[in-house]
Amino acid sequence: MPWINIPVTRYLVSIGGQYSSQIQFYSESGVIGQAIFENAPVSRARKTPWGSYQIFFDVNVLGPMLDMLRNEKPIIFKYLDHENPEIHRGYIRTTTEPIGEEEHEGVGQPEPGSSG
Repeated sequence: MPWINIPVTRYLVSIGGQYSSQIQFYSESGVIGQAIFENAPVSRARKTPWGSYQIFFDVNVLGPMLDMLRNEKPIIFKYLDHENPEIHRGYIRTTTEPIGEEEHEGVGQPEPGSSG
């Protein structure tokens, strides 16, 4: 299965407790999926039964992601929809160089087995 790249036209941030913060992403045609921020071991990305995508991040990634969303355009929701759910991966990225000291193209899930 290929990588899915969907331009984000808007997003909604929901800051909850330490376990419930999330960002809902939308395209011109509707809901794309959510970035869910956990204060626990990060869950694997997954496709929901209703067709949207969920990407999980450590809660410490919320600040850098909000900075990227505020300061960079275009924003792309990128997801690997593989037949093996163990391989599902997701990223929120931009195609332009981000503002700040670090030079990276976006925020993605850590590789399985890594600490960051």
